[in-house]
Amino acid sequence: MFARNDTEIARVVRLARLRLAVSPYPALRRLDCHYHEGVLTVHGPVSTFHERQMAWITLCDLAGVDEFVDRVDVVERAPAPR
Repeated sequence: MFARNDTEIARVVRLARLRLAVSPYPALRRLDCHYHEGVLTVHGPVSTFHERQMAWITLCDLAGVDEFVDRVDVVERAPAPR
């Protein structure tokens, strides 16, 4: 693994956030990303395991990413009061 410059870091984070921003899944638009030395870390809450998997699929092929760290939490919504 080699050190990346600030331009590379900004490019990867910008592309990751853009992919999440245009996702058809609203929960993915609220996730955040950090990139350091080839490792892309994604974190934030989603409502389902499917959304969590879609976040990974959305970001797994970004150029410059050597490792993907999934810090996405599945947080079930409380049932609506009756």
